Amino acid sequence: MTSAHERDKDIPMTTYSEHALQLNLPNLIATLIFSVIIFLCYRKYYAPRGDKFSTFWPRFWAPTVDELFLWIPTVLLPYVLHTTFFDTPEDADVLYMAAVLVSFAYSISFHWRFGATLGKQVTRVRVVDAKTEGPISFLQAVIRDSIPILLVVGLIGYMLVTFQHEDANVSPMFRFIPWIILSWFFAEVITMLTNEKRRALHDFLAGTVVIRTHLKVPPSESRS
Repeated sequence: MTSAHERDKDIPMTTYSEHALQLNLPNLIATLIFSVIIFLCYRKYYAPRGDKFSTFWPRFWAPTVDELFLWIPTVLLPYVLHTTFFDTPEDADVLYMAAVLVSFAYSISFHWRFGATLGKQVTRVRVVDAKTEGPISFLQAVIRDSIPILLVVGLIGYMLVTFQHEDANVSPMFRFIPWIILSWFFAEVITMLTNEKRRALHDFLAGTVVIRTHLKVPPSESRS
């Protein structure tokens, strides 16, 4: 007679990557709804001139819009590739990591070339050099995302190992990664809320600042 444990061994186990490479349509619908609301709220919004650096909420909502624009290259395309051509767990790991790297490449390239991701463009903010308020360099764009890249890649590696092998001998350093990410997040928020220009920790590291792109023109200037 086969034991329950032995029967479980015969059932193919879904890896973390395979689980992550699902379409999750309810999440897409929610993201679409929120993105439309965000667009409608900001499409004609002009901030008071004194709020040039008050960018917390626009930066908070921008990733939701970015998630919608990234859905095809980071969710749909990996899902199609995994279900039609690359169907092994190892393939799923590669596709999932590639999707994550595409997200960071998008962030770096758009901040470098345009000063803003599509989400930031919708919420009318831009990343500029902290000293000149001019366009940022490629190096600054990389530095802004360097710590999140390292933390997220480390977290994914930790999840891949622990999700697939419950008894895996994971390095103690990897076990601290979720706590390091949480600490980084709170450090970012606290830093942003405790300086006049609302610069987050990654802004200080890269020498950047985020500003509003659409400010109200005083009546005296508009008449002239």
